[in-house]
Amino acid sequence: MGRFRYIFLIIAATLSSCIKLPQTFQRLSYHEGRIRIDKERFYRVGPLGPRWSLSKSTHPDVRFYHRDLGASIATSALCGTQFEDLPLPKLTQNLLADLAEVSIRRQTTLTLDGREALHTRASAKVDGVPVDLETVVVKKNGCQFDFMSVGKTGEDFLKFYSGFEY
Repeated sequence: MGRFRYIFLIIAATLSSCIKLPQTFQRLSYHEGRIRIDKERFYRVGPLGPRWSLSKSTHPDVRFYHRDLGASIATSALCGTQFEDLPLPKLTQNLLADLAEVSIRRQTTLTLDGREALHTRASAKVDGVPVDLETVVVKKNGCQFDFMSVGKTGEDFLKFYSGFEY
């Protein structure tokens, strides 16, 4: 397994552990640009190129991996009673809480599907290994949506989260 894929799996597991998911939380699934939350709800994401492959995950998120770039992109959602209506900076802080030596390089607000979102570029260490990562957090209609990128994903991460519709 490539170094960045290994690092991403560690980060994704760490990020997933930051969110206390109830036992009733259903795993998300992906099909043709749609992330299914449950039987009735889904959200759209932007397209990723053919070199991105859907990764199998035991976590309730959806992950993609690009072997040539050694980079990963993931998304997750919490809705209803699992959703905590906190300010976007706090939700971002929660995502990064278990990482070591986190350094926020830049935070900007943007609009996704008519809602304010917070885009964060950061560096951190996972098991002593430095990583670059990006997160985007947005809330809409009683749900929190997280987008995460580990490694150099270029414009692909931007295309992915910019296609958000819920």
